[in-house]
Amino acid sequence: MRGTLRPAPVAALLAVLLVAAGCGPSAASRLFARAAGEAAAGRGSEAARLYREALGRDPDHVAARFNLAVILQDAGEADAAAAEYLRLLEAHPRHAPSLVNLAAIEDRRGRPDAARDLLLRAVEADPTSAFSHAALGLSEERRGRTAEAIERYRLGIAREPEAPLAHYRLGSLLLRLGRRDEALAALKSAADADPGHPDYEEAYARALLAAGRAPEAAQACERGLARAPQDQPLLRLGARAYVAAGNDRSALVLLLRAESLAPADAGIRAELRGAAERLQRALER
Repeated sequence: MRGTLRPAPVAALLAVLLVAAGCGPSAASRLFARAAGEAAAGRGSEAARLYREALGRDPDHVAARFNLAVILQDAGEADAAAAEYLRLLEAHPRHAPSLVNLAAIEDRRGRPDAARDLLLRAVEADPTSAFSHAALGLSEERRGRTAEAIERYRLGIAREPEAPLAHYRLGSLLLRLGRRDEALAALKSAADADPGHPDYEEAYARALLAAGRAPEAAQACERGLARAPQDQPLLRLGARAYVAAGNDRSALVLLLRAESLAPADAGIRAELRGAAERLQRALER
């Protein structure tokens, strides 16, 4: 998620889409339910096969086509995913999630103008979606339109105050602009809305560290690492926070974990050596 336009994961959409699909006794709906279960279990290929089978029974099954497209997109099959989104949008031109996810594909293709047009359509189709506003805000931010980006992020927050993404994007931008207090408030809201999310906890930890609140920054990193124990940026940021808090022992633990994941990284070795030397001096006192 760091700095990219990304679709929501399939698993995060399943509960909503199952309700939206109105699953009944039809063969397509039964296949959809099986596919949703496979996707939730992480078996994307089998889920995709079942979604295609459901679409063979009911070509206008919106949730099945959308979920199939998301699976393809997450698997790196951008062209196939785009084709499914376009088929869906032909029948349902105001389907905002498809517009947002197709925009992500266009963005990765190096077509920012096309991506922005799709995001404008998404916001128009569903002005209540914080996700759509956050995606459009990131598009504006990349164009250097800072004021417009901030406005979009704030609109997303106003529409869905508990949705973390707009808070995260706003806080990250404000931190880069040096507006530390505002950034801290926004990033805390993101982390509080989804505790342990690695991106949100990392951004919040960076803001805390910049504010001289190293122990709290270390705690934020630990929350993120509980969900993503091999996240290199979090491991190294957590070590920095522990060093700033005067806790070289905990810094050493995180750096050893980071080194085990990237043994050839000279930067990690240097940080590890420094933490070990400081700890040794402390023990000799």
